[in-house]
Amino acid sequence: MCPTSTGSLYVFSMRACSTLVAFLAVGLSAAQSFALSSPSPIPGAAGNGLADDTSAIQSAINQLPPGATLNFGDTTFTYLISSTLVLAPGVNYTGTATILMKSSANPGTPMMVLNYGRTDNTTITGLTLNASGVGGGVLISVNGLWYTPARNVTIANVIFRNTRAHPTGAGDDAIYDPVGLQNSVIAGNSFFNCGGGINVADAANLYITNNRFDTITQDDAIFLVFPANPFSYGNGITISGNTGRNLSRMAIELWSPVPSPTVVAPVISNNVFSGWSSNTNADTGFGISVMAGIGALVQNNSLSGLPIGLGIELGVPNSTVQYNNVSGFGLGLAMYNTHDSQIQNNTFYGQSTAAICFSSGPTGSHNNIMVSGNTISEPQRMGIWINAPDWNGTSIIGNFITRTGGLYPADNYSSFLAINPWPNPAVSVTNNYVAQIASNPPAGFSFTGISINGSSGSNYGSHYDNNQIKSNSYFPAGVGIAVNEPGAASGATFTQNLMENLVYASNGGSSAPLSTSTNRVVNCQVIGPLFQTF
Repeated sequence: MCPTSTGSLYVFSMRACSTLVAFLAVGLSAAQSFALSSPSPIPGAAGNGLADDTSAIQSAINQLPPGATLNFGDTTFTYLISSTLVLAPGVNYTGTATILMKSSANPGTPMMVLNYGRTDNTTITGLTLNASGVGGGVLISVNGLWYTPARNVTIANVIFRNTRAHPTGAGDDAIYDPVGLQNSVIAGNSFFNCGGGINVADAANLYITNNRFDTITQDDAIFLVFPANPFSYGNGITISGNTGRNLSRMAIELWSPVPSPTVVAPVISNNVFSGWSSNTNADTGFGISVMAGIGALVQNNSLSGLPIGLGIELGVPNSTVQYNNVSGFGLGLAMYNTHDSQIQNNTFYGQSTAAICFSSGPTGSHNNIMVSGNTISEPQRMGIWINAPDWNGTSIIGNFITRTGGLYPADNYSSFLAINPWPNPAVSVTNNYVAQIASNPPAGFSFTGISINGSSGSNYGSHYDNNQIKSNSYFPAGVGIAVNEPGAASGATFTQNLMENLVYASNGGSSAPLSTSTNRVVNCQVIGPLFQTF
């Protein structure tokens, strides 16, 4: 029959009424959904925000067949609940009404759950879920096992408010799935004053797009974890177009407790996050962290944080990080096991330690990385910091690094290194532009373009070519290339470099480079040991 009547509750089967499929897919307006005669669209519910509507709503849910739509009505309705609503699978829950958790409910009580094995083909759209600080929002695949993921779940244009401010577990987050979520969409939602945002395990073909986060007080805004449950996962992940402010931890995190090569080519793009809160600390105040899988694409994101933590943390190989704008943080980009990756055309501003860092841990390889075309402005201590020995075959090419001596109070007695490499043979540092741009930097400010570290011969076969290092000060200032140990530059090549308006074109220990041809020194007070053959 179409429709079928169950008491005073009208439900509509999409399977029985094919003519209604298009309407049910997008959610019906109050007029289109055959409004009922009761005071609210939910039979027996007051919808006035005062009477407890838990039983009436649960009764309505229990009568729904697969393919039905339960419309809570428009913004004039507020449904007060005191315990968790157990949703039926295969149903569209819609409307623009508010569901409000009673503030006296037991702490940790979630608003809605889809129990394990009863999750698929469910849609939640348009509603406002106000947890009143009690517990979580929507929990998926809970109270069961871990062998089967949830599939075809859509949560769209929902407003989540006031989930538990200090979660005792991930189940207090606004959206939580501990098992798996596949072929699903979380899009266009808003999260206000929530302890945690989206927390999903072992995702596949999951789109998290165009969500808004405003004040996340403890956990991540978006957290995908990969605990290796016994089903296929990790492909088709897209996190795009999300925005956020006033975060206490990470904006976006992909993490696995075990190596997860099955997480392949996640896309994290066009997200904008800013304004980390004063509760943030250096260990957790990250913009984007990708520490699971292979082949990540991180592009066109804008991140603006405190002078602590990491803008982008990358610990997966064969990845591309490009066209991102990172302002603030302690490190703009920290790399671990990122061999065979491309770091290109990003903009970094004002990091308190370094813009780009090849980190010494966790373990992994930095071989064959291309760091090219990045614009680095005003990092306090270092521009590109290679703090790891394993970067064979890596190229640092065509980066633009500028620093204003005197910008930071500590500049009166501190130093800046534009490119600071760990000793390593067969690397290339070429075509980079490095400039100290203050006209009158403090006398105690030390500026160095390239600092070559290591023992004698440790950089044999490396190339330092076509770099331009200069100071724009009234008088020569700083050092072009510093060789920190005798012989450290032996066996390397130095060609077509330009050293301009510096105190030292080079200084430090003498070396025997393979070539120092075609270099130019302009208005430098001392040529130094490296370029004595000019």
